[in-house]
Amino acid sequence: MGFTGAVAEQGYECYRAADQFGIYPPGTTDFSSLIQEWKSAGCEILWGNCPAPDIGTVLKQCMVQGFEPKVVFATRGAMFYQEIVSWGGDLADGVGMEVYWEPSMKNAEGIDGETPQTLADRWYEATGEPLAQGIGWNYAVAQTLFDAIERAGTLDADAVNKALGETDLVTMWGHVIFEKDTQFQRVPC
Repeated sequence: MGFTGAVAEQGYECYRAADQFGIYPPGTTDFSSLIQEWKSAGCEILWGNCPAPDIGTVLKQCMVQGFEPKVVFATRGAMFYQEIVSWGGDLADGVGMEVYWEPSMKNAEGIDGETPQTLADRWYEATGEPLAQGIGWNYAVAQTLFDAIERAGTLDADAVNKALGETDLVTMWGHVIFEKDTQFQRVPC
């Protein structure tokens, strides 16, 4: 529901968004009824947030049922190389996701001079696999927590929480400042 207004302004219709059509219990193995309805409605874009095994199952069943969306945007589902290749064949071709993090990010730095590029280089050297989108984000989360603990001077939960709320730190993901009332942190897109 977070994007329905924005995409409507661009001239797209989010099929049955109001009743959250397509929401399913994790681990579902038969998406036939969803796929048939998407086909019947003329849907051309699939955009969802599900784990890789589920989107792999959806894509396999779409192929079998002759449903070929023009765009598949699989938030979370296309993050890790090993999960994507497990789908088999060329099912991953054309599947997109938002970029969580990538090595050319500007105004980002890690601990002891680590940069986004050096972190990515270490990933490639250690794994030999394409970049996992979450490594920079996970690094920045840990970096922010370590900084808050250091500033709090204790592991006391209330003191650490207070320090988190006062965070003003350049991290591997960019500048982290939490909103005072919510402790929400906006990150660069």
